[in-house]
Amino acid sequence: KEAEGKVTVMSEEVGIVVAKATKESPDARVGIGLKEANGGDILISCIYDSGLFSKTDLKEDLKIISVNDKKVEGMSRKEAIDLFRNAEGEITVLAEDPSEKSFIA
Repeated sequence: KEAEGKVTVMSEEVGIVVAKATKESPDARVGIGLKEANGGDILISCIYDSGLFSKTDLKEDLKIISVNDKKVEGMSRKEAIDLFRNAEGEITVLAEDPSEKSFIA
């Protein structure tokens, strides 16, 4: 449609979750269980109440996209677990809720 004046269009991807937590020591457990599904996707199988991400928006069945900007696509479950185990300091997880994959404008 035609519009007069300045028009700004903004969109936001629905179903994307960004969660951050700080791992105080290299030996600290993160408290996330992972599983492989859908031909290689890495999904969260559980979030432990005592884990670092228990108070974030991460939840069961979210698809992990990246950990500290390292893409998880194509990794095995063990490789994804190692990302969490080897992370130090702030850990940023980007996840997707496949049930809400759509766009709004």
